[in-house]
Amino acid sequence: MKPLRTVLRYGFMWAEGWLDRAFGAAWNPFYALGALAFFFYWVILVSGIYVYIFFDIGIPEAYDSVEYMTHDQ
Repeated sequence: MKPLRTVLRYGFMWAEGWLDRAFGAAWNPFYALGALAFFFYWVILVSGIYVYIFFDIGIPEAYDSVEYMTHDQ
């Protein structure tokens, strides 16, 4: 387990150094992964609540509710 962790750490450090050179230290995408995950969590939560409000359960109702969300809104 220890050698795998060391290899992964050096691999991520290599990728981080490459991204620092490509984008600069201020714009490195690795530094924003936590903020992006938090932002996308809220996007998924809000869109899921929206779909939950308009989605009806049942075979014909499910199709009709998806058609409504797709075309009528």
